[in-house]
Amino acid sequence: MESLRGKNAITYTRVSTTEQKTIGNSLTSQKTKIRKFCDLNGIKILKEFEEDWSAKDFERPEYKKLKKYALKNKKNINFLICVDWDRFSRNQKLSAVEQLYFTSLSIELNCIDAWRDFSDPASTLINAIDMALPQVDNEYRSKKIRDGIRQANKEGRYVSKQPLGFVKGKDEFNKPLMKPCEKLSPLINELFKDFSSGVISQNQMLKMQKYRPLKLSKSNLSRLLRNVLYAGKLVLKENDKKVKIIDALHEPIISFELFQKTQMELDKRSRYKQKPKKYNAKLPLRGLLKCSKCGSNLTGSGSTSKTGNKYYYYHCNPKKCNERFRSELAHEKLLNYFKKFELNKNVKNLFIEILKEQYLINENSKIKLINQLTNQIEKIKNDSLVLVQKCIDGIFGDDIFKKKQAEYNRLISEKQLELENLKGIDDDIEKFVRFSIELFSSLDKVVKYLDHEAFNELMSSIFEEKLEFEDKIYRTPKLNPSIKYIYQEMNKLVIEKQKTEDKISNVSRLVLEMGLEPIRTLLFIGF
Repeated sequence: MESLRGKNAITYTRVSTTEQKTIGNSLTSQKTKIRKFCDLNGIKILKEFEEDWSAKDFERPEYKKLKKYALKNKKNINFLICVDWDRFSRNQKLSAVEQLYFTSLSIELNCIDAWRDFSDPASTLINAIDMALPQVDNEYRSKKIRDGIRQANKEGRYVSKQPLGFVKGKDEFNKPLMKPCEKLSPLINELFKDFSSGVISQNQMLKMQKYRPLKLSKSNLSRLLRNVLYAGKLVLKENDKKVKIIDALHEPIISFELFQKTQMELDKRSRYKQKPKKYNAKLPLRGLLKCSKCGSNLTGSGSTSKTGNKYYYYHCNPKKCNERFRSELAHEKLLNYFKKFELNKNVKNLFIEILKEQYLINENSKIKLINQLTNQIEKIKNDSLVLVQKCIDGIFGDDIFKKKQAEYNRLISEKQLELENLKGIDDDIEKFVRFSIELFSSLDKVVKYLDHEAFNELMSSIFEEKLEFEDKIYRTPKLNPSIKYIYQEMNKLVIEKQKTEDKISNVSRLVLEMGLEPIRTLLFIGF
């Protein structure tokens, strides 16, 4: 190749990953081969560029530097040399575009393992084949990998990147099998339980200190809650379409029943999703007040005085009426109203004992219902076994079997979820009852520490309608029926306590009509 002598070149070497660069010898081998080729043919190397990046496109840091250098020094460069075309790119179309770019700079792109004489017209066809071969090879490799992953999935083995909460592992046959992370998996389990309870929103979870180690964002939290891998299941796909869910080999972090409960909660919230409202911490009652004069919803805003101080007001639409009052006054009067719910220690203890007694009565009914559900699940499972036998005997075909089996599986899942909900009763009922009563009796203190989402939930659980503020006081608000019952019955207990020190059973009739509904209402607030 005498015609190459005295020419100048820049060189490009590449591997796909940083690991190949630091551990392997490929880059060194490529550079050695190119230097040897240039020495033999009298080519001077002006600059060497090396890369650890994928060849699927040209969005590569070092390659961009190479192009800038080539453009700046195009008059002094004759060749851009690589070892082979697969080191330059594995995309035929993009390779052709880049080759045309360097041709426009009068720089010839060539490879030492497949050197072409571009003065020969036949080289155009051969060069096109050279650039196509790496892409074909890459596509074959990708197909083999996809087939391998699909086969592993059919066996219940998830071999792609582990979701948050799992780490790499091996089974007894030394095959890849992910396992729960000792540090993060308990947090994931707790996260699912918190969300499925219906008390905590995703936005609140993102702000909670205990979930900071998970480094959650809005998008990956939503994906996490929808990922069935955490329940020890695997979604089989065919042509990117979900086919069915199967049992996976890895150890689950949560139960499948808890996962189903979470999906129900997600679906329920998505149906009632509202447009987020602008929030101002100085005006927490905005959206919760209505005008005492015209009945319209009140809004709020700040006003700067002549001295530069800013004051906040709740007000009506100026076009409708001139209703307007200071926000600090409205907040102060609301806290005073909440003080009406305060109870003395003796009445609290008495009410707690009554609720515990009523809880035990309801618990007996719950045990009967649990037994009924357990029997129903067993019957459905037996019917499913009969169905399998009839299919084996040829009484009906696969289509009918699959349809009926899917129905049985759905029924079993629904019954198991009902059963899980009934069993999900905390043993320490006194702790929750006492907490709820304390919360109810300390509303004037609790509201000071709530974020706006929790505050709105609390207000909607107490008041059935929006509040009206007139002449520096709130009109008598319409309470939520459950809160109204609690307030009325507790007042009765105060009177009863003053009259007699009789046994609990003699006064428990006062709250029998309530059942446990008020407890649920208070616990829903989530504090």
